[in-house]
Amino acid sequence: MPSKNKNAILMVINTESVKARYVAPSKNAGRPTSIDNSGQFMLSSGVGHISGNPVNADLAFLANKGEEVSFRAVSVYGNSDDAVILYGMKHCSGNKVFRAFKSNLVTLEGAVEPDNASDNGLPAVLESMNFASLDTKVAMPGVENLYINFALYALADDGQTQQLYGYFQWESTISVGVRQA
Repeated sequence: MPSKNKNAILMVINTESVKARYVAPSKNAGRPTSIDNSGQFMLSSGVGHISGNPVNADLAFLANKGEEVSFRAVSVYGNSDDAVILYGMKHCSGNKVFRAFKSNLVTLEGAVEPDNASDNGLPAVLESMNFASLDTKVAMPGVENLYINFALYALADDGQTQQLYGYFQWESTISVGVRQA
């Protein structure tokens, strides 16, 4: 069951930008293609968010030692055309702000989606859906540079399946300040 008390971070990847600039990416998850951070940005759940520019591949937010942080990723298409899967985050430099990252898959048996039988999608229908994240806890306040790895799947010519386009990695700076009680 998902926790309501996590700091949620959503990474949004502009897959069109990534595909246009990196036409022959790595197909090896252990050796992802390094990219700059101009095609992606991060948003926080808003509680204690201190970043001045929300459209940025770096992030600053407030959290106390021991608080949970859940990272998720999605393409600008909401993973419906091109899709991304976040598969790794690891320390690069700076403080070790976060503890080890753990992959987490949660299934909600009654997640909502629009009702295709109605004109406006309402009332919503309940369906079983999976939600993936990389979860961690804050070890200490500070600034950490992380390597963030994601797989990009492009919509195939059949318009019904997604196929691996490549594995990518970018370096991001995440600053965690102390939340005042």
